[in-house]
Amino acid sequence: MLSFRELLSNAEPTADGFNLTAHDRIYDFRSFNWCSAQTLSAVPPLCRGATLILGRKFSRSRFFDHIRQYGATIATGNPTTIGILLNGDAAAAPELPTLRFMTSSSAPLLVDEWRRFEERFGIRVSQGYGCSEIGWIAAQPGEQRRIGTVGRPHDYHRLSIVGAEGQMLPPGEPGAVELGGLPGNAYRTLADDGSIRVDCQGRMKTGDLGFLDGEGYLHLTGRAKDLIIRGGVNISPLEIDGVLMRRSEVIEACTVGVPDKMYGEEVVAYVVLRPGVSIGAADILRHCAAALPAFKTPKQIVLSDELPKTERGKLDRKALVERWARGTTRP
Repeated sequence: MLSFRELLSNAEPTADGFNLTAHDRIYDFRSFNWCSAQTLSAVPPLCRGATLILGRKFSRSRFFDHIRQYGATIATGNPTTIGILLNGDAAAAPELPTLRFMTSSSAPLLVDEWRRFEERFGIRVSQGYGCSEIGWIAAQPGEQRRIGTVGRPHDYHRLSIVGAEGQMLPPGEPGAVELGGLPGNAYRTLADDGSIRVDCQGRMKTGDLGFLDGEGYLHLTGRAKDLIIRGGVNISPLEIDGVLMRRSEVIEACTVGVPDKMYGEEVVAYVVLRPGVSIGAADILRHCAAALPAFKTPKQIVLSDELPKTERGKLDRKALVERWARGTTRP
């Protein structure tokens, strides 16, 4: 639950973070029951006098046409839509003279996909970061984007990276992302019975892991709940996803931890191949073994027709663990 006070507190810093001005025209096709859409494309444009262009839904065939037709300067997106555009039929970079950059949020954008998109289409991607309980947490304008980061945190959040004992960690050292910029603020959710539940007071952990570099840019390394703990060692599935996506034959990858009698959890990766390519799971395993230490290398590669997504387009790792438990491979 977000109050008007919280929404308004988030508006100006988000507009500043993306360098939004009255001359901007934001193209957004996302559902406006998403906090991300509300706190980027609704309230900040009102603060700055910018224009909102609403797409009825995402369309790969009309996405670039809409940007050109309506003179959009900023286009919104996420890793799923970026992947759909990358795997489309467009051969040449589109002529989009008004477009400053495209945003990506809601899920991590792998660095290799980020670079491939920019190289193919000539469009800068500005990855930002936020959550439904808070709004936008960090942002960067496309002209100043730094690949691999989600930008600089909004100052008012007073973001910290903390260790297991709650201690603040120095730049470069990974830990849990914690913030709390509104003194005495209660972070709330609506329970199933309609009552308001206070989850934490003053400061909260977002559930994400990451670190701040020496220049104050935030790097996210994964979700705490997604960590694979193999033999007592923490493994980030995002690192393995990134290695898998370096293969041009792979269009989607998702790594999970599955139950194992010896190690507690074992590493398994689900992969979707580009249509028409001929490559086996053994080839992909050899690729991983050459790039990763043995304890991080997947025990098995599962070739799938598609990967499950949440209603917001994020890869659903929990559903893949359940699929593994059922003993199924292809959907």
